Amino acid sequence: MRHRSIVRGLLALGLIVLTACGTGAAPTAVPTSTPLETSIQLSWLHSIEFAGIYAINHQNIGSQARMTLRIDGGGFDDKGQYINPVAQVVSGQADFGVAGADIVLRARAEGMPVVAIATIYQRSPVALISLKSANIQRPQDLAGKRIGIAPPGTTVYVSYQALLKAETIDTSGINEIAVLPENAVQDLFDNKIDALHAFITHEATQARAQRDDINVLLLSDYGIDLYSNVVFTTEKMIAENPAAVETFVKALSQGLQWSIDHPQEAAKQVVSDYGATMPPQLQALQEAGMLASVPLIKPAGSQPAMMSAKVWENTQQILLDQQLIAAPIDVTKAYDLSFINRAYGQ
Repeated sequence: MRHRSIVRGLLALGLIVLTACGTGAAPTAVPTSTPLETSIQLSWLHSIEFAGIYAINHQNIGSQARMTLRIDGGGFDDKGQYINPVAQVVSGQADFGVAGADIVLRARAEGMPVVAIATIYQRSPVALISLKSANIQRPQDLAGKRIGIAPPGTTVYVSYQALLKAETIDTSGINEIAVLPENAVQDLFDNKIDALHAFITHEATQARAQRDDINVLLLSDYGIDLYSNVVFTTEKMIAENPAAVETFVKALSQGLQWSIDHPQEAAKQVVSDYGATMPPQLQALQEAGMLASVPLIKPAGSQPAMMSAKVWENTQQILLDQQLIAAPIDVTKAYDLSFINRAYGQ
């Protein structure tokens, strides 16, 4: 559970105010008739999560398409304020952004004209992490356990609650314990909690780097798949500059393909470019995190950046079940599959 989970929860709870699917190589980005200058606002600090986006620049994918891409890191600004990707895109500070699908749906429920056009992870990275001594082999084994939780309303917590409901787990004996992101793995090691729900690409790699008795259950193996990092833009951008959106999506699909074809190189590039902003222990985990990301970015039978209408429908139902949106919205307007489908000639 990263600090990002807390901020995503604040955004999802409305506490941050807003102003306004085949295998094969990824397609080559088609050059635009005129040079394109565009930008993307990341959802958090630089890491391997965004390796496919970085590849657009350092693998010259963008330049081949006559596209210049500015990548704005996320986190907090100089005043300590969270850099809200939805607000940045809606206000025109960036053309594209990265956020969870649940955030996009909740933003649209609040009237924000944002539309997802691709995703980075097609399978959710949210996992249950425990020591083997806790004997948590399936979700039902959570009954009677102490669970380290992310803040309510966050993508991680929403996924966890969806798992409990889907697996009809008796929650009466579960002791939920709030944990600080920076202490979560150590709390697990110190027997303060029996399990932790967090990202397989981050906390799980951190735990596995220190011990070999780690057990990980990926929530997507139990049907809980919320897109954690969709790429989105605005309705206006799609209507007024669809060629730019198409060029960007094609470049993104190619960048994602490169990153999963070269995971070690991708991780080294992230450390080379952004390692100065990372603690040494995080730098050392980038390769493991990238390797864990590969099956999330390109599951069997799919292609990078693809999305599924069914995942979006299921995500809205989860939000309704948890009363995180008051009423159904037209979920089909929250995403546009046409750009990524055209990228693959569909």
